[in-house]
Amino acid sequence: MLPPGADGVVGTADDPLALPLLTSGAQSPTMNILAPGPGGTPSVGTLNPGDTGQGEWTIRGDMEGYYTINFGIAATLEGLPTGPFQLAGTATGGVLVRNPYFDMTFTVPGVVRKGELFNVFATVTNISQAAANNLTVNFNQGSTSGVTLVSPPQPVISTLNAGDSTTLTFQFTSLQTGQVVASYLNFDTSNGTTGSLNFSLGVYANGTPESPDTLVLPSSVDNLPTDVVDAAMRVLGQAWSVATAPSAIFTSESMQNGQEAGSQKPNR
Repeated sequence: MLPPGADGVVGTADDPLALPLLTSGAQSPTMNILAPGPGGTPSVGTLNPGDTGQGEWTIRGDMEGYYTINFGIAATLEGLPTGPFQLAGTATGGVLVRNPYFDMTFTVPGVVRKGELFNVFATVTNISQAAANNLTVNFNQGSTSGVTLVSPPQPVISTLNAGDSTTLTFQFTSLQTGQVVASYLNFDTSNGTTGSLNFSLGVYANGTPESPDTLVLPSSVDNLPTDVVDAAMRVLGQAWSVATAPSAIFTSESMQNGQEAGSQKPNR
């Protein structure tokens, strides 16, 4: 069950995700979960005790941002004295559609309490092959939940060279006790090298899924000197960007330009 777009209707032109047409034909939103057959290839539609089955879709991302995908699960349990029994359940996953020019990593505290001040570190990495100028990072007030921004607007990033990164610090007040979740939204641009990177933030008590680019800090970090934390956030954010960006992005050329990126994509 893919998420709808702004019109609230699935299957229209503004949907952020879609099931594309493959060379093998159209994809169905419903498929059988298959267990491996005698040759190891998934081909058996019955899961015996201890078996693991799988199904696979190819999804196309049409809009930047983090989106939740819901799965409805149905099965027939056999072998009971009363006969077959129908089962139903749900599962939830997420897809992050990245920007091809910039990568954003968020570092947040694990849990905050109501009325508590806390910092969110947003690390922006230029994963393009050209320098970017006059970038801004904005917190989207319309996509917030349970927090209030108390810090002033962040300064414009005048220049961000290819492969380089910078970290901005936003301070919030929590309006409730819960888990901090930051999500990248989109990049407003006309030419791909300058514009505004937008993100949202919320504090949730119900375990809302996090973006895969959100890194959680333990509370003991609050006892460290500020300059140590600031330096560590830049290294941590850039390391995660290098680990998740395509391997061709960070090359020996960026090393010659004085950047901290390696020539190969490291393991996470």
